[in-house]
Amino acid sequence: MVPWLLGNALANQLVWFAAVLGAARGSSLPGVAMALLFLLVQLRLLKDPGRELGFVLLLTLAGGCLDSILSMLGLVDYAPSRSFDWLAPAWIWALWLSFALTVRHSLRSLLRRAWAAPFLGLAGAPLAYMAAHRMQAVEVALPGLLVIGLCWSLFLSSLGRVLSENRPALRLALSKEGKA
Repeated sequence: MVPWLLGNALANQLVWFAAVLGAARGSSLPGVAMALLFLLVQLRLLKDPGRELGFVLLLTLAGGCLDSILSMLGLVDYAPSRSFDWLAPAWIWALWLSFALTVRHSLRSLLRRAWAAPFLGLAGAPLAYMAAHRMQAVEVALPGLLVIGLCWSLFLSSLGRVLSENRPALRLALSKEGKA
């Protein structure tokens, strides 16, 4: 089980670096390609890929919309420039896809801890944006970082509660039975 979780976490980090480095060089392609590869490999390894795919797509949509709203509000400016200024670029959506692929696997136990999920969002998200800023993939100032930290803290807290719920419908949608 540990190699599966380690591989899942490592794949997410590889997608992050490909996406941010690609964006800093003016291209979303490296991040999108790596995220799609991660998705294909993970779906191939699961016993029930359909259950995973629905969850991942829903979370990717929610996250991509969140980052698009941050962009519309002028709290963050993503590289490369886009045709639709109000929509987060493809590499951001790739990051959300990659993150969603970790939620039921390498991040599951951490997100289920009541204290860890909000802390991870409050501290981890701004640090990731600051790293992307240093790599010239995103422009973000202190107000944006504060809003990002609060949004992620609330988002991960809610996600952690959903993962901890014991209702039959959630158990079915989020069960670990699909894992290889």
